[in-house]
Amino acid sequence: MATFDYAADFEAAVKGLAEANEWEVAESDKESAVIECETEDGDTLGVFITRYDDFVEFTVPSATVFETEDEIPHEASTYLLQRNAELPLGFWCMEVSEDGDMFYSLMHNEMAGPMDDETFADIVTTMLDECEEFEAQWDFGEEEDEEAGEDEEDEEEDEV
Repeated sequence: MATFDYAADFEAAVKGLAEANEWEVAESDKESAVIECETEDGDTLGVFITRYDDFVEFTVPSATVFETEDEIPHEASTYLLQRNAELPLGFWCMEVSEDGDMFYSLMHNEMAGPMDDETFADIVTTMLDECEEFEAQWDFGEEEDEEAGEDEEDEEEDEV
């Protein structure tokens, strides 16, 4: 089991922990890194890791994106708040991108310092599994596609 110290050298720690778990570091510097991991269903998800003074933040953004607050489904938000009480680590939250879009993310904070590759793997895989489960249960993309198809059908009927 390999142990790396985030507080001593963040970039080397992330690279070492990712390599020990056979994950690819897509980008990294002294304060942040992105690890790309393949999920069980073959998708690739990014795990964003950011170093702050006393802690390291892990973030896995979901694929759900909403342009306005009115688009955010009440049922999904309630589900995620309930999941927060059940999760072994991390918490669901709503983030806002630089262009103003909103999306759900799963976050987890760890104290900066030594971490072994097994603990790192537990954190990353738990977060990836949770995000994958959420997206499978709440497939927003298909819903939007179905609605778009229904709108097109309604327009065609109106034209006839």
